[in-house]
Amino acid sequence: MNQINLCRHQQAYNRTQEAGDVDQLAAGGLVRSLTGSMRRLAEQGVHLGHELFEEGMELARHPEHITHWFEEGRQIVGEVAHLGLMPRDPDTRLHAELSGLKHVAWADPLSLAVVKDLAHQLEATVNDVLVAAVAGALRRYLSEADRYIKGNIHITMPFNLRPKDEPVRLLGNRFGLILVEMPLDEPDTIKRFKKVKQALSETKASSQPQITFGLLEMFSYGPAALEKFALDTLSNKSSWVLTNLPGPPAPLTVAGAQTLQPLFWVPRSGHLGVGLSILSYAGTVQFGLISDANMVHAPDRVVRYFEESFRELQQQAFGSMDSTRTSGQE
Repeated sequence: MNQINLCRHQQAYNRTQEAGDVDQLAAGGLVRSLTGSMRRLAEQGVHLGHELFEEGMELARHPEHITHWFEEGRQIVGEVAHLGLMPRDPDTRLHAELSGLKHVAWADPLSLAVVKDLAHQLEATVNDVLVAAVAGALRRYLSEADRYIKGNIHITMPFNLRPKDEPVRLLGNRFGLILVEMPLDEPDTIKRFKKVKQALSETKASSQPQITFGLLEMFSYGPAALEKFALDTLSNKSSWVLTNLPGPPAPLTVAGAQTLQPLFWVPRSGHLGVGLSILSYAGTVQFGLISDANMVHAPDRVVRYFEESFRELQQQAFGSMDSTRTSGQE
């Protein structure tokens, strides 16, 4: 009996020791994670200190630059405050709980020449025209899905910070994020287009792309929880992700077969579950949508609304110009 009790005590001691070993391993992993994060932050601090020293020497050589620096600093502080104080987007279907099930849909290619012709007519860019068509599609879909428009929403758009003439020596993206307001409360097609164009111009001209790039890069060197908090905060202030990429101007072939309609799906992060992708390819414009099943139940309908919104903008633009010319002749 004493031997049995001794064995039981030994087994209990072993289990306690194993639990302690697991706790020590977990604590060790946490310490290593925090140590690694602090080491990376320290390395970035040394790099930043070196850059600040170089900029300080440059300022000593050219003191007239100080006014420009103060202005840039004022803009940065203002933009950070603007991002921080932005309210959450309205609680529409686009902020439903993520299910993990994805749906995709895509439109028939648009003629790039036709899109450029419309952009020229409206004294705008191709991107202005396509984003305005997206705004029209969103307005129509949400008015049906949520029964009424709860307010304007924002879309998140990647913004390339690499100069076009700069050769790519190192792999990796270099882009910031901009949050652009979609004027869903505007029923008039032309007025809605003008508001989209103004919002795009003002946001691109601001410091927002550089600030989001810098903040996300800085947070990536810290604990994962800090980076997740930053991504969740930004995603709460937006409802969709949209990207517009220039593709090959000539058709591509694979094993002798021509590629007719290439598509890609924009990655999403945080709570965002809907992505819109626009790609120019061989004289056409491709439009695709990927969505969590809880957020867009009928992606084909959104794609159809995009096509109809583009045609409506086209008719309004050329129709208004024709009526202007007619009244001028009278």
